[in-house]
Amino acid sequence: MVSDSGELEEALTALCDLGLTTASGKLPRLIRQVIFEHGPRHRVVPRIAERLAAAAVVGSDVEDALGEDMALAGVTDARLAAGLERQGDGAMARDPQTAARKFAAAVAVGGPSARLHARMAEALVRSGDIHGAQEALAPWHDVSASGRDEHDMLDVVSTVSALQGRAQTAADLWLWRIGEGAGMSAEQEALACLTLIAVGDGRAARAVIRQPASSLASPSAAARREMARAMLDSLEPEPARAVARLIRASGELAAAQDPGLLPDHPATLAALLAISMGDVGLARTALDSMVKGGFGPLDKARALVLTAWIDLSEGHYQRVEESLARTDLESPRDDVWWWALRLGLARRRDDLTGLSALWGQARSVLMATPVNLWNILPMAELGVTAARLHEGELATPMWEAGTAIVASLGGVAWGPPFHWAGIQAGILASRPKALGPHAAALVSAARRSHHASVLAEAGRTWVAVLARDVDRYAVVEAAMGLAGISQAWEGARLAAHAAARAADRRDTAVLLECARDLKFPQDAPDPSRTVSSGNDLPVGAIELTAREREVTELVVAGLTYREVASRLFLSAKTVEHHMARIKRRSGAETRGELLHRLSITMSASTGNHVRSGLE
Repeated sequence: MVSDSGELEEALTALCDLGLTTASGKLPRLIRQVIFEHGPRHRVVPRIAERLAAAAVVGSDVEDALGEDMALAGVTDARLAAGLERQGDGAMARDPQTAARKFAAAVAVGGPSARLHARMAEALVRSGDIHGAQEALAPWHDVSASGRDEHDMLDVVSTVSALQGRAQTAADLWLWRIGEGAGMSAEQEALACLTLIAVGDGRAARAVIRQPASSLASPSAAARREMARAMLDSLEPEPARAVARLIRASGELAAAQDPGLLPDHPATLAALLAISMGDVGLARTALDSMVKGGFGPLDKARALVLTAWIDLSEGHYQRVEESLARTDLESPRDDVWWWALRLGLARRRDDLTGLSALWGQARSVLMATPVNLWNILPMAELGVTAARLHEGELATPMWEAGTAIVASLGGVAWGPPFHWAGIQAGILASRPKALGPHAAALVSAARRSHHASVLAEAGRTWVAVLARDVDRYAVVEAAMGLAGISQAWEGARLAAHAAARAADRRDTAVLLECARDLKFPQDAPDPSRTVSSGNDLPVGAIELTAREREVTELVVAGLTYREVASRLFLSAKTVEHHMARIKRRSGAETRGELLHRLSITMSASTGNHVRSGLE
């Protein structure tokens, strides 16, 4: 250790002689850190003071890394703190990790703690470190204390709470702010609106955003405002336009370059809304818009888990596994999604052993996680799993809270998939009375929502099947209807349950065939029943299951859907569903193009052996 000023000067001269200084005569950072930490303070600190004074005279900050080194040396100086804060502000959008370091150093040298802790937490959130952000805010949890700094921290504290899965805590903070009558910026109004919607308080959310914005000083503020208004649109009887509006807000946010703090990205909310409406194609479009616009680590993890959820609903199980292997759970908010995906895979693969093993850990997630609009889908999956494993009573509080949230928001977008899961839980638990509230909600929404009407009809049909009232035409139509809204696995279960309860053997055969058609995902056709392997198909041909081939042969021959249905003992609606699935999978844009490609397919398959035995 250097003990006096003479030794310090000798050491500096030696460093220069060895060529260890930069061309301008400055010391490398590592050497500078050693001097600051171990040099004599009566010599080092005056030198620092000289540097600070010089910077103040010319109106500039100290060199980029020097300020952090001074903080390590134990220097306290308001000018240094101000300079470090400016450097952190400048780095926030492009390099939030560096910004977090600058704000931490500014605190260390005596800067205003409340504001700097909030800025440090914001930088950590942007870099994906939610736990670090929580630690940065730990000394300032009592945001109800008076003072401007505490009020300015509210958007940071509420966002961190939401990202931790504590949406109600975040909402309570905004309600406190509103109750105090304090003014809010346009960004804060949007944050408050989004958070209040998440917990089902649509009335308060509308009140916050109803008035003209108090300020729209930046493109980011305008994008957030658009995002909040879009989410309010999702509560209306015609929610489809909300998805387009959220995608537009995503583009505006990308153009703003500095999106600021948000509890969720507008594109992921658009995808979540589209999933809830039964339109997974639109959900993928929303996520694609997010990729084009760029996003941070938390948004990337969120997009990945939603993509995996879409793949699960469409039966692409291998893709789900690949996504889960890549997922980095940056946010506690996404933990419930991870568990729901794992449980959903095991349940759809009839892996009772694996399901039970996962449930041993996931049951605590169900009981400890408060339900809100952003996690209502995975929470419902956990509730269905609880019923499957005869622990349905553990999910009762979740079903009650989720029902209250979607009921208080009104509209038709968010409730149907949750209520459908409630019906499934009731069926698995053999508790018909538990179906009542969920069935009633679906029937009510069915008047304004095709998605809800399909689910309501499937629910009615399933209840009839459980009572051994099996109408094969109604069952096949309901099952195909479920497949049309990306619920093919549920449709297969319905058909299989009906087959097991059918009194007529011909009904049993038809229903089992329907179950097989729906059981295998489009990206992995049943190898024992396809027309030919994908590698053998000529350009333009479409790979088909055995039932699809039967339907296609008759359609290409010129028969109407009603005539095809009569030949195959199906309903005309079921034939229509088959053709719609084939068209969607093929990517054909017109009926003429579809028929042309089906003709190629039939020609290619002539002579191929198709096995269609039952499992």
